[in-house]
Amino acid sequence: MSNYFDQLYICAQSFFNEQELLNFTVPLYLRSLSECMDYELFDRCSLQVIRAESSQLKVPTLEQYHNGQLTFDQLVKIFTKVFESTMEPLIHQVLRMSGRSKEDIDQISKDFWMVYEEKLKERRDLVINGNQYVCACL
Repeated sequence: MSNYFDQLYICAQSFFNEQELLNFTVPLYLRSLSECMDYELFDRCSLQVIRAESSQLKVPTLEQYHNGQLTFDQLVKIFTKVFESTMEPLIHQVLRMSGRSKEDIDQISKDFWMVYEEKLKERRDLVINGNQYVCACL
């Protein structure tokens, strides 16, 4: 299943050359509940699992959208700004490493986030989904 993280790489394919794509890594892996359960570790530490579950996180901006306080376009703009604020340094570093000029980097970055926002608008399911969760073990 595709998500808004996958769209970062899809957008990068439109702007980055092959070497830049190799250097563009989103260091994130969403684990399943079974991957969070390390029974060997629990045994080694003499721990007994009482309960383990995944719970959906309450994301205030999504709640505002569901309550009608935000339009879908506003929600997408917020998602885009959040990712831009966290991923912008990586994008700039990747482009600098390949010798791109400051002007090139600024223009590519601007265009990248414009395309990213448009891609999210085209795929409502990428933004409005149940992927915001946390695994907990007791």
